[in-house]
Amino acid sequence: MKILILTKSFEREVTAFVRYATTVASGLHFRVVMPDSSHTPLPVPLSRRRLYWAQHMRAAWFSPALLQDFKVFRPDIVHIFEEYSSLIAFQAVILRNMYCPESSIMVYAAENIPGNVGVFFRLPARYVMHRAHLAFVCSHGVEQVLV
Repeated sequence: MKILILTKSFEREVTAFVRYATTVASGLHFRVVMPDSSHTPLPVPLSRRRLYWAQHMRAAWFSPALLQDFKVFRPDIVHIFEEYSSLIAFQAVILRNMYCPESSIMVYAAENIPGNVGVFFRLPARYVMHRAHLAFVCSHGVEQVLV
């Protein structure tokens, strides 16, 4: 099973997860996408991609080179380890739909304040959540906001 993980700001968590998963499960093949400014070493293939608007939580997005990770790797699972309302999540879902539409989508969610997603990000957030197969929430409050 091939798993593509995208993250902008959760390098430590993704690193710990990948290291753990590669020691306890066989048959998993990972590719991790992180910003080119990252210096985190990983025991799996790592794509360092340019990140635009990196200082903005929701407005950041990876360079068009990200499309190579979808085209070449063809993941079975796309794990978006960024907020579901981010442009990174929107970008990942669009590329997944284009190059590996059979793959499952997992997203991360930490937004626990109803109505906190700005107008510009509501449509992309809906687009992502209508296509996500699984959402990882970090509290009960987040679950209520998503529902």
